[in-house]
Amino acid sequence: MTHGSFADEFSATWQASKVQANPTFPNNINFTLSNLCRWGRRKFGNVKSLIARLKDRVLELQTTNPTVQSLAEERKESAEINDLFSIEEAYWSQRAKCQWIRDGDRNTKYFHAKATMRKRRNEIRSLNLPDGSWTTDPHSISEALIKHFSSIYNMDEASPIEQDLIASPNPIPEQENAQLGTPSSEDEVKQTIMSMGSFKAPGPDGFPVVVYQKNWEILGKDLTELV
Repeated sequence: MTHGSFADEFSATWQASKVQANPTFPNNINFTLSNLCRWGRRKFGNVKSLIARLKDRVLELQTTNPTVQSLAEERKESAEINDLFSIEEAYWSQRAKCQWIRDGDRNTKYFHAKATMRKRRNEIRSLNLPDGSWTTDPHSISEALIKHFSSIYNMDEASPIEQDLIASPNPIPEQENAQLGTPSSEDEVKQTIMSMGSFKAPGPDGFPVVVYQKNWEILGKDLTELV
């Protein structure tokens, strides 16, 4: 999102998503996400390879006799390298969940290592099954976890509601109770979104919160209507 053309691309893609056959908010998000992924691959490809090629070009320009044109090209290529470093840093920072490091530190290697550590720490490599045995087979682990959580969240019959709870007076004042049913305003939704951690885990749409924060002018109205 740090690239200069991202905002225009996002806006154009979001508007295009609204002329689909079924333009619901989730469908619009999926359409936008798919198109932005393709745009990113076209625009940047392999960031490391692109940085290496640009560095070679800058070095070539620096070893030739300087001209007005070559100096301008060197500044342009150097600025693009800096943009790519920012993109790479933001990617690994998000993967590593290390927001405490200040912007511009260029700790890409550190972020990469932290992201790898997080992935390893989050992996379930072995599991103690209900019969007391242990398994390291990924398929068996997956099946056991699905079975376990399915049994927790499925009930044969609904739990009876205690009669004294039904008969208890409403503890919420009538005025406040009425406010609870009032639709959220755009300002309220915006305030909530802006107060959230930018790179918290994305929801089902695959977008981290920062996407909504940075593109509120585009998404705000539609998101508020969904809420």
